Amino acid sequence: MKASLTNQEIVNTFRHLTNLKFSGTPKCTYVLAKNRAALKPVVDKLEKMEQEGMDQERVKAYQTALDVILKQFTTDDKGIPIVQDLGQGRYQRVVPAAKQGEFMVAREALDKEYADLHLASDLHQRSMAEFLKEETEVDLRTLDSGELPKEIQQADMNMLYLFVKDPEGESELEAESKPTIH
Repeated sequence: MKASLTNQEIVNTFRHLTNLKFSGTPKCTYVLAKNRAALKPVVDKLEKMEQEGMDQERVKAYQTALDVILKQFTTDDKGIPIVQDLGQGRYQRVVPAAKQGEFMVAREALDKEYADLHLASDLHQRSMAEFLKEETEVDLRTLDSGELPKEIQQADMNMLYLFVKDPEGESELEAESKPTIH
């Protein structure tokens, strides 16, 4: 079945299929694997765009310089990091109020030095957002609803409904593509 989906829908469905945690009939497993393979080229293109969009050496240099500034302004007089406990073993460095003004001056100077990187990042993000809005036609295999495993979760079904046939014998995408007679 040919389906026209936005690239965002394709990426979401691919990721969901990748993370499924149930075992179904051999046919179910085969159909899900074939659909995942049909969606993968769009995911690969997005990953390539993510990698190629920025000068990675310049990004690393910016991150290194930012880390230096953060360490400078988020340590106390004894050199101990000032952190906020975010829970679950996660912490965030905190700039104390007394150092906020100096920190902002240093951060603005760094951002000015790397203004080209920020502009490139904005353009890259817009380009990726446009790509995710585009529609791509993919050839998906369908599956009868009775071929799904009993332990399927509602969240799983919310993604799989695209290519699962209902008892009347058509998938959601097939039903959407039929002309409406008034």
